[in-house]
Amino acid sequence: MMTVITKEEKIKAIRAIASIDKIKIDPHILVVDINILAEVYSESETFQKAVSQLCHHLYLLVIGKVDTSDLGYNLKEWDSCHFQSKREKGQKADMRIIYRKENDYIIVAGFGNRFIPTEIYKRIANRMKE
Repeated sequence: MMTVITKEEKIKAIRAIASIDKIKIDPHILVVDINILAEVYSESETFQKAVSQLCHHLYLLVIGKVDTSDLGYNLKEWDSCHFQSKREKGQKADMRIIYRKENDYIIVAGFGNRFIPTEIYKRIANRMKE
């Protein structure tokens, strides 16, 4: 049975991400991406695991302890961090953080599942046009 992520769970996720030191993300983008994440990982346990992994990888980006990929085309000034929504053997890296390092901060353009509900790189590129 599919559940719906509660408003309280979303608020808790937003607060967890917003509390990470040296991360800058537009509050509107944070709310939009959390809502999208809640649609993709619609069961409470999978949502919480995805948020936990997201927070962990944001922290790893801040301290420089994670491998990333340079992006091209419309996003050439940004990098991408790939990771699993849940740490499990055989689980593919289904999550992405699109970001860039600026001085002592990580500027986050967005985050979410690689393909669902849409291809994240296209979604972020479209966001940059707005």
